Amino acid sequence: MIWLVLVGALTATALAQVSYKAYFSRSRRPALLATALGLFVVAQLGFLVALTDLEVGVVYMSMGLVQVMVLVLAYTVLRERITPDHIVAVALIVGGLILYAA
Repeated sequence: MIWLVLVGALTATALAQVSYKAYFSRSRRPALLATALGLFVVAQLGFLVALTDLEVGVVYMSMGLVQVMVLVLAYTVLRERITPDHIVAVALIVGGLILYAA
């Protein structure tokens, strides 16, 4: 159950970042900004709950996945390009997480 809370917090953070960027780069609709801010609050609460049962290192390292999620969401929702630099960055993030887990 606690892992679902962590995944939910990670997802909320990624969605909040994409919503925030969409607000400032495309649409100045207040509802979009409110959604982003609300998701940031939900994410922080989720991280606090996750920290009650998981080690700080696990929660902290899992936050690297947010950057991967943001890249995928920005590509699908905001129609942003994925460059070779992005792919290298994702490989480094995933590689670091694998090394940490080992």
